Amino acid sequence: MGLYHARYNACSFAKKEVKDKCFIDFHSTFLDVTQPCNGTTVVYYQDTTDNHNKASIIIENFSECTLIAIIETRDGKSFEIPVTAFQGQFGLFGERGITVENLLRVSVRCEGGGPEAICQGSIDIDRTFCICCPGHKSKKYSCDC
Repeated sequence: MGLYHARYNACSFAKKEVKDKCFIDFHSTFLDVTQPCNGTTVVYYQDTTDNHNKASIIIENFSECTLIAIIETRDGKSFEIPVTAFQGQFGLFGERGITVENLLRVSVRCEGGGPEAICQGSIDIDRTFCICCPGHKSKKYSCDC
C-alpha cells in the first residue's frame, strides 16, 4: 500500500476523484433532398463533434429514381440503404429507417430515372447524445453517461 501511494501526489489523486458532469440531450434534424439522378453523391449531414450519440434515421423517397442513403459512423462502418418509391394513392412514396451508434455522416446518391430525372426525398435524423463538462457543477444536468 505504501508503494502505491508513493507513486501519486495529492494533485493526481484529486484529479482522479473528480467526476465529469454529463447530461443527455436530444436533437432532431429534417433535411430536404433534391438532386439529379445521375449517380453523384451529395453529403447532407456531417457531425463534427466528439459527443457519443445514437441516431434514428428515416429516409423518404418521392421520385422515380432510386435514392441510396449512405450512412457512415465514426468507427468506419458504412451502410448503403436503397429506397425505392412505389406509386400509391397520393403519388410516389418509399421509406426506410435505420438506427446507428456514433453517426458521422449522411450522404445521398440517386440512380435510375431518365436523363432529366430529379431525385426528391427527405432525411429525418433524431439523435440522442451525451455531453460531458469536466468539473462542471450544474444542478440542472447531473446524469451519468
